[in-house]
Amino acid sequence: MEHLSKQQIVLLTLLVSFVTALATGIFTVSLMNQAPESVGQTISRVIEKTIEVASPQSASVANIPTFEDRIANAVEKIASSIVQIKSKDDGTVVGIGLIISKEGVIVTDKSVVARAREYFAVFHNGKQVPVAIIQSQINGDIIFLAPFPPDISLNKLITPITFAALPKLGQTILSLSGTSTQVLGQGIVTEISAEIIHSSIPRSKVMLGGPIFDVNGEVIGINLSSLNSENEMNFYSVNALKDVIPVIRK
Repeated sequence: MEHLSKQQIVLLTLLVSFVTALATGIFTVSLMNQAPESVGQTISRVIEKTIEVASPQSASVANIPTFEDRIANAVEKIASSIVQIKSKDDGTVVGIGLIISKEGVIVTDKSVVARAREYFAVFHNGKQVPVAIIQSQINGDIIFLAPFPPDISLNKLITPITFAALPKLGQTILSLSGTSTQVLGQGIVTEISAEIIHSSIPRSKVMLGGPIFDVNGEVIGINLSSLNSENEMNFYSVNALKDVIPVIRK
């Protein structure tokens, strides 16, 4: 040992440790093979219980939401920014509207409110409020509604939508609609052209004026009647929508 260098002593120490660990492992396996079956079963159960207890704690510490959790959170977030547009004449839900300002301004498809003279906006908690047209696109499909007369009690109900960035091709997108219950649609962005977002979301999952949004609950586009085809549901990009919203421009 006196003639060994420091490097040789370190290597020798590592070699002894490795041989000792290897011998210990072989000895342990040998003992397990010679032990009664009941002892082996008991040890196995202890190991299983230890893993069961440790796993949830590890997940809790990590606190990483699953993809399904993100979708559920996104739906919960956007639900308070969506209203149903209901005809006062017969009580039929004719479309969906999106709240775009703290004042309660609602944007929807123009054809939604062409079916009746008076309308109600039904909020996520079931409250119905009369609305009136405040502005309409002359050469477009967008129309704006607002509570009439103004109702300050709505302040607690009103949650304006959050605008998302331009989506990527293949990105997961969601839609939310429904008349009596909420209906969730899911698909991907299949094409992005100018002001239009093309999607794979089924037609049955979308209503006029309804949004598509991402897994963060941010709105990507709005469904307009003139954009739809027999094969797919298309949406007007919110990036283009911002340019025609007076409240946003201010």
